[in-house]
Amino acid sequence: KMASKYAHHKFIASAHNRGISSLKFGPTIEANNTTHKLFATSSSDCSVKIWNTTPSDGQVVHSFESERGFSDVCWYDDNLICAGNDDSTIKVYDINQTSKNPLMVLSDHTKPILALSGPALDSKNLVDPKSKSSPLLASSSLDGTVKLWDLRLPNTSKSTVTIQSKSDPRGIVSSLDFDRTSKHLLTARLSGICEIFDLTAYKIKSTLHTLKDNHPIGVVSIVYSPNEKFAAVSTTDSEIRLWVLDKTEKDKGCFVKVYNGHKVHDYIVPAYFVANKATPTAKGNMSIVTGSEDGSVYVFDLNMRNILQKMQVGEGHSEAVGVGSGVISAVHVSQGYMAAGGANESGAIQVWKTQEPGEGSTIPSVNT
Repeated sequence: KMASKYAHHKFIASAHNRGISSLKFGPTIEANNTTHKLFATSSSDCSVKIWNTTPSDGQVVHSFESERGFSDVCWYDDNLICAGNDDSTIKVYDINQTSKNPLMVLSDHTKPILALSGPALDSKNLVDPKSKSSPLLASSSLDGTVKLWDLRLPNTSKSTVTIQSKSDPRGIVSSLDFDRTSKHLLTARLSGICEIFDLTAYKIKSTLHTLKDNHPIGVVSIVYSPNEKFAAVSTTDSEIRLWVLDKTEKDKGCFVKVYNGHKVHDYIVPAYFVANKATPTAKGNMSIVTGSEDGSVYVFDLNMRNILQKMQVGEGHSEAVGVGSGVISAVHVSQGYMAAGGANESGAIQVWKTQEPGEGSTIPSVNT
């Protein structure tokens, strides 16, 4: 039996005319005694859009266009948005400028960009110009490489570091995630290899092979838990595995829990950790949210592994015709909000209001 509802419909937004490839919440801005929560979307319609969730029906506040489609988007700080393009470049836009042209174009990959990861928006590295920390933007491409960029350097156009796995030097990296200090980077490959890269020593810290019946299973998404002791690893056999990262854990290097019921086979569908306070029947205080190829968003209880809520995207809303009729390829959660978009041609996005504090919440000890 599912718990009480995690999220409640807020609005359907529609401005793209093709499928949504990525969706990421950004900064919370205070203006005129009103709180504005922004999020960014990228699409195969060759555009990136910045939305404000405050209006009852959503509002596009910025729109940037390119000659080729966009595959992923991430925030570098409160003002800069990075977008991976099918022309093999990363375009960096400043949402405070009136110009629609990129502030920077990063051009060191040789094939289309697949995934991006930026720093945590509250990272101290962003406010300390003298910080000697590692580069704060990571990108992967169909060229099989991961590149690291420091956008604080003047006239940045080339990457500062290129990462290639010894275990799978030509493997495609489908997902990336920095820790909150930008000192470690999680990478996941379609070949089933997950790695932790130590950016202070520039070496692989840990490697995990994702197997089922001794055969590799492709990984489409990997993300740190808020306390960075675990990672959620989403695979093409429609499962999410919980990987222990903490050195103090006796089970380091293995999966301790598996979540299923959703469908992921052919698309890169992200999964995230969120808080659970709106689901009082849940045993823990964390859950995992993921999109699915059946047109739904699923919320799993972290400890009990059961489905807390299944939301058919667009169901019951005539303005959302088509949004939930295919793959939910983009989903993200932030303080008080959740949003999801589909890979189909409708280009629509559904936004829910939650009562969750979001990805910054603590995570309990996981009962195995």
